[in-house]
Amino acid sequence: MRHTLFSIKNPLILGLFLITFNVLLYLPAMKGDFIFDDIHLVKNSPITQNPNFLNKFLWQAFGDPLGKDARSQDLEKGMQYYRPLVSFSFWLDYKLWGLNAAGFHLTNMLLHSLNVLLLFLLVARCFNDWLAAFAAASLFAVFPTNFENVAWISGRTDLLALLFLLLSAHCFFTFVRSGHKRDTVTAALFFFLALLSKEAVILSLLVYIYAALIYGEKGSLHPKIYFLLTFSIAVMLFFLFRSSAVEVPRVNFSIIPPAALFSGIGFYLSRGLFPFFLGFSIPDEKVLHAPGYFLFGIGFCLFLGGAVVYFLVKKKSPPVYLPWGMLSFLLLLPSLFILFFENPVSLLAWRFMYLPLAAAVPMLAVFLARRMRPFFYGLLVTILLATFAIELLPHVRHYGQSDRAFWLNLRHLERESRLFRLNHAANLISVNEQKAAALLEPFIADRTSFMADFFNRRALEIGAFHFTASNDLKKAQYYFDVLFSRYAEQPLNVYFQYAVFLAKSGNREKGREIVMYYLRVFPENHEVLLHAADFYLLIRDYSRALQILQKDFRLFPTNFVQERIGKLQSSPAPD
Repeated sequence: MRHTLFSIKNPLILGLFLITFNVLLYLPAMKGDFIFDDIHLVKNSPITQNPNFLNKFLWQAFGDPLGKDARSQDLEKGMQYYRPLVSFSFWLDYKLWGLNAAGFHLTNMLLHSLNVLLLFLLVARCFNDWLAAFAAASLFAVFPTNFENVAWISGRTDLLALLFLLLSAHCFFTFVRSGHKRDTVTAALFFFLALLSKEAVILSLLVYIYAALIYGEKGSLHPKIYFLLTFSIAVMLFFLFRSSAVEVPRVNFSIIPPAALFSGIGFYLSRGLFPFFLGFSIPDEKVLHAPGYFLFGIGFCLFLGGAVVYFLVKKKSPPVYLPWGMLSFLLLLPSLFILFFENPVSLLAWRFMYLPLAAAVPMLAVFLARRMRPFFYGLLVTILLATFAIELLPHVRHYGQSDRAFWLNLRHLERESRLFRLNHAANLISVNEQKAAALLEPFIADRTSFMADFFNRRALEIGAFHFTASNDLKKAQYYFDVLFSRYAEQPLNVYFQYAVFLAKSGNREKGREIVMYYLRVFPENHEVLLHAADFYLLIRDYSRALQILQKDFRLFPTNFVQERIGKLQSSPAPD
């Protein structure tokens, strides 16, 4: 169906409008600095700033390297993620912009703009409906939950994954229409690049197979076999590359009950339908316990599964937007499976909605376009764009700050996750100790909720580290005593902070023994070397601190360490 309201058929004009609209929305984020994970993934990253980055990025886990000694590398193999193209994009930005965060933000904006444009063209090709395509792309561009992917530099993972997945989908669509081998080869190649950006896209292969069987050329098996062969090679290559860098994360159902999967699905569905009054994070402890989200999630799964089975059994041609709904659901599932990994890095996050929304928004846009008069449809889309922009812009502006200001200026803490509330308290404690303590106490007392130990330990660390730094050693002693009484093993940074506490308390030699022990156990570990250098600076052993920093720079060259070396060399006794 073609809508006469949208008589303009020039994709260039519409595309330029979409890009301009998108850039204007996210422009305030360019004022922001590196925030949260950006500091580890970019600003102080030995991966991003490594002169030999291109020689090894395909064989390296995503994130900070633990070290080059055998014990560190054993620990690093347990990291969950393998996303070399994301690391490559950060490295390329670093080469272009240095450590100017505005350049990194600009790249995110341009990637999102490309995704919006490619989505517009794909929907127009699939449904031959310019109005629905333009509505889908516009709504996706301004969808409120996308702020985390675009305004936050570290949200780039999903931007890149969608870029290559859309390019793959365009080639696959051409293959379904023509059956040409070259189209399935290019589709498989872009699919492989999408996998190198984020593992979650692998389930979209099921929709490719479904679409090839339903919509491909009838009576000819050869193109379908070639399609399966090329995509199988792409998947096998991905797993071959991935196995060289990381291990398969272990699943542990004792942390979170399986029912939480349906609660997560129900939550994401509800926020996709009503994306307003959003926090900057998701209070997962409220979501995963909510029976309403559980019932909504399990009901949707039964409905979707029933619809697919119905069309297969009845051998009826499904509605053209059904594969888009399947794709949205499948792109959401991997982000929910994270709940059941051992030591999950994240639980629920807005950025996990970016890929599913790229399929869900077009499906709904086409569905409504075929059931509404063009005038009322255009009015509805206009109202949604305005309300989405009103919700989105404050979040984008909030990212246009320094890291400290980002955490201190969080409002509506009741909407935020435990991790965000803890980070707010960690920055607030030097400004308002009493208020920060009130925020930390519930975390210290909680011993029953999901990942209670993780947040309990983090709250105690915040107190111990702050009072050590501010020389309130009596309070620091209390937090360290609770930490060591509750947990037999501690992260490396806790042991080093305890060494600092001991040195400040007059027990310098015992603190030195702790530092020297971990230097022997992890002789080429980036974190250990930096913490050890800090300790020797504290006790005014400047030559030893310089020696350790120089070793770290030889192993993990970064601007941050280079600046510290230069300061030490120019001023033998820094403040």
